[in-house]
Amino acid sequence: MLRTNLATRPFYNQRAVRFAIGAALLALVGLTAGNIAAFSHLSERERALGGDVRQAEARALELQQQTRRLRQGLNTEQVESITAAATEANGLIDRRVFSWIDLLGEFERTLPDDVRIVSIAPETDKEGRLVIVVAVLARSAEDVDTFRSALASGSRFTDVVPMRERTNEQGMLEVTLQGRLAGLAVRGATAPAQGR
Repeated sequence: MLRTNLATRPFYNQRAVRFAIGAALLALVGLTAGNIAAFSHLSERERALGGDVRQAEARALELQQQTRRLRQGLNTEQVESITAAATEANGLIDRRVFSWIDLLGEFERTLPDDVRIVSIAPETDKEGRLVIVVAVLARSAEDVDTFRSALASGSRFTDVVPMRERTNEQGMLEVTLQGRLAGLAVRGATAPAQGR
């Protein structure tokens, strides 16, 4: 068998090379077409979003103008009148929620024999919580402290503290206590009650 090449030029398999180059060109054309389509789609999307943004800005400007017109048209006297009426209505509702019977029952359970209640006045603190101010007469500071401790140890009162203390002409100790009524917030205070 003869193994020499008698051709004047060497034989190369160009078909495989041409096929590889053609495949690479096709892939390049496909990628280019895909990039052009994606760019076109993104450009359309950007134009649409730009239109949406312009519409939103125009709507916001229109709403700001409407707000300005409404604020200018507000009658402050009417608003104050409505606010006062709402506060009064809320106070009436709170008075219905507040139970004098429960409060007086709590005092009856905790009041020592040598302490007398002079007055009870519900008030509202800065946070809108109900504060009960109780003025008492007692023979000694220990009796007042017993009453204060009994109130504070119950479930209805928190932060029971003495506010004022003085001795009257009869030698009795007059002490004003203040305590928050737990779990009850009010918007309007009720009238003071004189008692016991």
